[in-house]
Amino acid sequence: MAQACETAGIPFSCNSGVCGTCQIEIQEGAENINELNREEIELSMDRTHRLGCQCKILSGIVRATY
Repeated sequence: MAQACETAGIPFSCNSGVCGTCQIEIQEGAENINELNREEIELSMDRTHRLGCQCKILSGIVRATY
């Protein structure tokens, strides 16, 4: 997902889930991405508010905005 976000112009800094610059809102397809990881949980994120650098598309289509 990180590469897709970069292509879409979503800013990235650290790529390791620490800085939070790549926060996205999943509009559609949250069921198609991996579960929240420790970094996202520590930032109080949820299934629709994620870090683009930490999301992995597992199947299907995902639509997100930043």
